[in-house]
Order: sequence, then structure tokens, then C-alpha cells
Amino acid sequence: MNTSTDEFYTAREGYLAGYEIRPVYNIKTEQQGISFRVDAGMEFNIPIPLYIKDEATAAKICIPLWTQYGGCPHEPHRVYRGRLFDDCFQILDTLYGDSNSEYAKRVFIRCN
Repeated sequence: MNTSTDEFYTAREGYLAGYEIRPVYNIKTEQQGISFRVDAGMEFNIPIPLYIKDEATAAKICIPLWTQYGGCPHEPHRVYRGRLFDDCFQILDTLYGDSNSEYAKRVFIRCN
């Protein structure tokens, strides 16, 4: 999963986000539903190109590490639950546990 550090920090004020590439664990599918877990890891200062598939490769090609924030992530991992459609994945669970919030329902559209 190619994401920003905002996925693992509950708030950001006064500093720029970092970028991560994380493996996906515990993938479970049923009918149109899906769930999986992503753990926080190495954080990089610039977006990671989509052709890079793991953080070891990102570090090997010298993508600089993120130094904007020196603390530990507020959430060391996150479990995503959602629905699969032909062209997208919609997250139903939210960052803050309010599944009725329109803000929290996020849609990811396949780009490749």
C-alpha cells in the first residue's frame, strides 16, 4: 500500500506529511467485502514511485527518510474494511470509528 504518514498519525499541524510503502496483511474477502491490515514502517520524505513495491527497495535507491516529525505513529497499524466494486474500493470503516460519517467514507479508484 502506497500511502502518506497521515494514515497512521491522528493529527498533523505545522509539518509536512511523509510517505510510506507498506505490505498488506491478513487479506480476507467475502462476496463484495474485503478487509486487510497495514502496519506503519519506514517513512520517506518524498512520494514513492508506484513501480517500487517495498520499503527496502525505496531505501536502497536512496529515497530520503522523513525527518519532519520525530515521534512514534499514533496508530502502529490499521485494519481496513470495505466493499469492492468493478473499478474501486470503498472504505466503510473510518479513521475515528464513526462509520456513518461521510467524511470517513473514502473511495480508491484503480489507476493502472
